[in-house]
Amino acid sequence: MVNNLFAGKDSMYFLYRRLVTKMKKGGLEDVMDSSRPDENEETVNTGAPKVPWGILIYDGIATVFTFIMLGVVSRSGLSYAELFQQEPYKIWLLVIGVVLMFIGLALFSRWKMKLGKERREEAIARGPIVPVEYDRTWLADAERLENWNVVSDTAVNMTFFAEQYIVVNGEKAHKDYKNYKYESQLTKVFVQDGKFCIEVPFKDVLIEIPLSEFGTGRKQERAVFHSWMQGEKADSEKYQPYQIEKLGHGLFSCEYYYVPIAHEGREYSLLVPNYEMQTFKDMTGIQIDF
Repeated sequence: MVNNLFAGKDSMYFLYRRLVTKMKKGGLEDVMDSSRPDENEETVNTGAPKVPWGILIYDGIATVFTFIMLGVVSRSGLSYAELFQQEPYKIWLLVIGVVLMFIGLALFSRWKMKLGKERREEAIARGPIVPVEYDRTWLADAERLENWNVVSDTAVNMTFFAEQYIVVNGEKAHKDYKNYKYESQLTKVFVQDGKFCIEVPFKDVLIEIPLSEFGTGRKQERAVFHSWMQGEKADSEKYQPYQIEKLGHGLFSCEYYYVPIAHEGREYSLLVPNYEMQTFKDMTGIQIDF
């Protein structure tokens, strides 16, 4: 089971919402939450659209006709100029076939543009699609604040590994079209009143985790992740001890740590890159199992 706090079917629905204690009133997360329909509302069918039969038949006939005429012209053994002088109607039929094909492509493009416009209008009218596991109570107890000044002056930037998944036959699986599993999630973190606090930039939410709820961090194998969020380059002298491998196309590889969190009878986790682990350990005081 995926219990990473920064995991979900979409970055707007990450699991950390269960642990949000404060959020900005009218902020992005508050607006998104209030605009979502009830969790039991049916999900809109967004399957592949069917091309109208008229366009399919027209395009099919035009394509077959054009290829037949191409075959006729090629079997004549004459150049286009010679054939046009001897049997011009064959060249004209070929030209007509090509024109009909382009008309068919234009009709298909027009239909596709019209469909896209209709879907955009439907999406605006419908609002956000709700994942089946979304629960409106996740943010019900979060304190809505008019002024967002909850971040301590001692806060530091820290990245965690975030992961998005799909549901296949009722099981959570990672998207197979991606050649990586994790994304870098930039946050601001600080410790206050015995709690490890995480502010998610641009979402205007604060997560507060009692330090007593952290378990022992466990070292994991190397993971491939997308996006480097640090101020210095991955191959700089500062990060050389962490053996971060640059793979190209915005991808990197490094070791990381699985840090369990026991909260209200549930187990969650944070995935901490090795280059952030020392700072994380100093702030939380957790034990590490190598």
